[in-house]
Amino acid sequence: MNDQIKLAAALFIVVIFSANLLFAPSVASAQTNEQISQQLKAQIEQLQAQIRTLQQQLGIVSSTEPKPVSVPTPIPSVFPDCPVFSHALYRGVSDITTGGEVSKLQKMLANDPSVYPEGLITGYYGQLTEKAVQRWQAKWKIVSFGSPATTGYGVVGPQTRAKIITACPIVSSTSTPTISLTAPLANTTVAHTITISATASDDIGISKVEFLVDGALKGTDTTAPYSYAWDTTNNNTHPCNGAHTHTLSAKAYDATGNSNTSSTIVVNMQTPSYCTPQTSKFSLNDRISINVGANVTLNIRSTANGTITGFQPHGALGTIIGGPTTAGGFTWWNVNYDTGIDGWSAESYLQKVDARARGADISYGPGPRQKLDVYYDTTFKNAPIAFFIHGGGWQSGDKSNAATHGRPDFFNGLGFVYVTPNYRLSSDGDMFPLQIQDAACALAWIKQNAARYGADPSKVVIMGSSAGAHLAAMITYNPEGAWLNGCSTQGQSLAVQGFWGESGLYDFDVIADPIKTQSALQPFLGDLYDPTRWSPAEPINFISPGDPPALLMHGDQDFFVGFQQSIDFAAALKSQGIPVTLDIIPGYGHTDGIRNFDSNTSLRNEVETFVRNIITGNSSYKR
Repeated sequence: MNDQIKLAAALFIVVIFSANLLFAPSVASAQTNEQISQQLKAQIEQLQAQIRTLQQQLGIVSSTEPKPVSVPTPIPSVFPDCPVFSHALYRGVSDITTGGEVSKLQKMLANDPSVYPEGLITGYYGQLTEKAVQRWQAKWKIVSFGSPATTGYGVVGPQTRAKIITACPIVSSTSTPTISLTAPLANTTVAHTITISATASDDIGISKVEFLVDGALKGTDTTAPYSYAWDTTNNNTHPCNGAHTHTLSAKAYDATGNSNTSSTIVVNMQTPSYCTPQTSKFSLNDRISINVGANVTLNIRSTANGTITGFQPHGALGTIIGGPTTAGGFTWWNVNYDTGIDGWSAESYLQKVDARARGADISYGPGPRQKLDVYYDTTFKNAPIAFFIHGGGWQSGDKSNAATHGRPDFFNGLGFVYVTPNYRLSSDGDMFPLQIQDAACALAWIKQNAARYGADPSKVVIMGSSAGAHLAAMITYNPEGAWLNGCSTQGQSLAVQGFWGESGLYDFDVIADPIKTQSALQPFLGDLYDPTRWSPAEPINFISPGDPPALLMHGDQDFFVGFQQSIDFAAALKSQGIPVTLDIIPGYGHTDGIRNFDSNTSLRNEVETFVRNIITGNSSYKR
């Protein structure tokens, strides 16, 4: 009888204790809801253990624990909200940003107490939800191979969404998805790489969206917002027939296979750059660059129309050393390229440039990637320096990319010495902070050797695009970092007078599509789930009053990095009293500001105004 009294008393304590916690008034406390929940869980589990001991003593329950079920139990068919997800779900998102999908996920997980014992339906993807997803992924053997970084451990990505579809009995649907293209607009003139985007919805969710050009499948996206980066240069397959058009459409599929195709739109295309006729002849010693279109290479031949001996990328610079000669219907010139390759190239793919690379592949360090190019004029004296760092996700790219779209000519025309370095890449196993250290060493080298190019080391505007903007921002706003370790120029000041960033990354917590950017971030930073890894690499953490002013440009169609990066960075700069100009460019995707630099007069004028005012001392430039 005493034991029964003890059991009843224990049950009464649990009820009263739980009620007190549930109805306790809110107080100002440093504890979060999740911390309170964890404390409550631990205390209840302790009381439940005491109750089970008493029950075993009374013979009410067996002391043998039940064996776990080896095969996961399917989600009950009576579950009223069998979910199909259109968004990638990960820690930090909520119902507001995912259309209620976080609550749907939590309801699904709560059906299995072994996965989600807390069972909280909050609409916010916090630590408890992330742990529940990890347990669910392990239970359904989604992570039986690979690593958290490669399987999306704790993230509801494509693999997990596909498993949910097979594990959850979905009511068949006879309705078709709705889908429409949102960008580009009809009759837009396109060039280079553009983003095709679409919106899609369905009563049981969208499984994928296909993007078609002229009826041919070009790409597929499984995560909203749905988009595809279309390279309009198309590897030289467009006809050289002047302006022409292309028809764009998108096709959406739901989880049961029903599909629907959007209305088509027609876009105009400029004559591809590799078809542009050459209107002027060259002379010996003329400086030229290759003009074949982004991501396209030009064959270099042993003689006019002879055997192919090598390749050079779009934008590669060289000097005419022989020709012209006619063969095979083309006019050919012998070119000594700055990379050290000599060979014959067709005149129609070459263009004359005014800016002269007086220094090419100059070593600022011992490594094969530690080289820079300098573009200047022999008449320069005490000229300011424009220091541009190329992008490429820290894992690709080359300094020659920073010489495209007329940038050397533009800055030389403004009276600037234009410098662009290579740096070590994560694709070679070189991780943070080696990329920043290389860029800093290159900056220190040009400042130390400025006199030989007619430059003033006290007048520097640093700039970059995408990953290059990130590296430039780190040097600008954390110049006291140990970036010069191992450099021959230790002790050289890294101070700059201004920063221009285009499509930059400044805060790794605010990325538009963490799933798509994971392939670039993980090799660069390592463990993406450890904030101590990325915090030292975030420029937004190093802003101080008195830092250099900034010009930030970002396209509103950048679904890769997201223009929120530049908005937040501008706000952080302003909060410290730093002059900043923010330009969110309508219709531009990731790095389109650089891709269109030679054709966008307004953009070039804005850059010119910024750099001129920086060098003349008008640091209040902003709008």
